Amino acid sequence: MRILICGADGMVGHALSTALAQAGHQIVRGVRRPRLDSDRLTDFRAQHSPEQWRTLVQGCDVVINAVGILREQQSGDFSAIHTDAPQALFLAAAQQGVQQIIQISALGADLGGTAYFRSKLAADRYLLEYLAPAFPQLRCTVLRPSLIFSAQGASSQLLMGLASLPVLVVPHLPDAGLQPLHIDDLCTAVVQLCGSEQVPAIAELAGPERKTVESLLLAYRALLGQAPAPVIRLPAGLAAAGAWCAQWLPSSALTPDSWQMLQQGSATERNALPALCKRPLRRVSDFLPVATVSAVAAQVREKSVLGIHRIVLAMIWLITAGLSAGLTPLEDSLALLSPLGLSGNSAVLALFAAALLDAGFGLATLLRPGKRLWRMQAGLIVFYSIVIGLFLPAFWLHPFGPVLKNLAVLSLLLHLHMAEPS
Repeated sequence: MRILICGADGMVGHALSTALAQAGHQIVRGVRRPRLDSDRLTDFRAQHSPEQWRTLVQGCDVVINAVGILREQQSGDFSAIHTDAPQALFLAAAQQGVQQIIQISALGADLGGTAYFRSKLAADRYLLEYLAPAFPQLRCTVLRPSLIFSAQGASSQLLMGLASLPVLVVPHLPDAGLQPLHIDDLCTAVVQLCGSEQVPAIAELAGPERKTVESLLLAYRALLGQAPAPVIRLPAGLAAAGAWCAQWLPSSALTPDSWQMLQQGSATERNALPALCKRPLRRVSDFLPVATVSAVAAQVREKSVLGIHRIVLAMIWLITAGLSAGLTPLEDSLALLSPLGLSGNSAVLALFAAALLDAGFGLATLLRPGKRLWRMQAGLIVFYSIVIGLFLPAFWLHPFGPVLKNLAVLSLLLHLHMAEPS
């Protein structure tokens, strides 16, 4: 069969493309950045009319929508990407004679408690309540998976990274159940569904084990071959405050919405995955092949260390900015500028300009990291070190070694620079 997979460059879509191709199907990959012969450009932020999808779906037997975002980059992204574009895609597919549509939704979407869930639910309902009755030949299925594990998935790597820390800091949610499923089990279910004459309208998919956030992190820690670690349980109110703060970081998966979904849990009593897979499901302890554990653990540790480095670096710049801006007595800071020939208004101007620059670097470290930023920061540190060496040489011989610590920061910046993709 000819199968269009939208979101084929994402975690789920990529895995589905591989599994269905191995099953003998011809795959058309709908992606944002085409690079393979089978790739076709799709833009879920812009393609909101059936006419924009007609050419792409022509000749396809099955259409799978695996596009999804966990947070909005700009207002309206949930509606555009989860609702408007899928509805246009589904209608075009039905009009062009596609036989089957599979919508990858999310477990809990039927409750509609967050903007993410409501946008997913709107597309689910459109497919099942409008298109399915209007086009009787069309076989429609909405899959609602729980938390999906993939060794290369961003959410899985984040959780494994948290599980790898010397101390586990977890929100205290004893009643929020999670049933993580392996990406291979999801792929097996979809392979079974494609071309099947009898398909469920809605299938909730989950793994065989129900866990709390705490027990899942401990299980991931064991999966990576690490010994148990002490656990600090955060009160729900403190975790909610952390989610509110974290939402301002563009790359953060923790937001008030995701916190609400975590509190809600992701478990089901109507698990359709065993029947679809027709084989035993993977337990968490079997999520990683033994041969890959060491490599995955090393990759997780590296990403965790890089994240910690960014946070520490941002703190250095922001705290330094605060000290320069007045946390240290102003007269003491101005006295340090005197050997440079700066006094009066010029010294005050130089001090606060440096504070603003340090604050900008701190915010950019959190919001816009990248190679150019690391080079700029390293350049400024080298410049400061040279100026201090020329005008304040006593600081190089200070018993606490304040300037020598610049070498450690430069080493940190080198690590971050080398880890950035070219």
